[in-house]
Amino acid sequence: MLSTRHSEPAAAHNGAMGRLFDRDNAQRVVDELRPAVYELAGLARAMRRAAPEAAKLERAARFQIVDAESMAHALRVARFHELSEAISASGAQLKDAEGGLLDFPALRDGREVLLCWRLGEARVAFWHELESGFRGRRPLED
Repeated sequence: MLSTRHSEPAAAHNGAMGRLFDRDNAQRVVDELRPAVYELAGLARAMRRAAPEAAKLERAARFQIVDAESMAHALRVARFHELSEAISASGAQLKDAEGGLLDFPALRDGREVLLCWRLGEARVAFWHELESGFRGRRPLED
């Protein structure tokens, strides 16, 4: 069973994947990061839409040609990296920026698994094996 309470903070529990979370700590991180994940998803969509123009924009940046479109692209890329780094620093694993999918290393029955949350979900309510990914999601027992 997934442990939902620890006598020590989750940061004190480290496994092969680094910091281990329980459901409560993962939920606290989700609550803190939710605005950043929404922003990141929007940036990811904008960058995907701009993909056909990305080579032109990167070339313009390399030659220091500054126009509004190139500047906006550079700002999107910089903000995307800033948000991605903040998510990573929390111990969460960003699996899909556009879908807002985060995984949290955890222990279940003595083995490492991943708690799973994505945009649109109110709370951390799923987990999956390390190898199964999103398709292998199963509900957490309450």
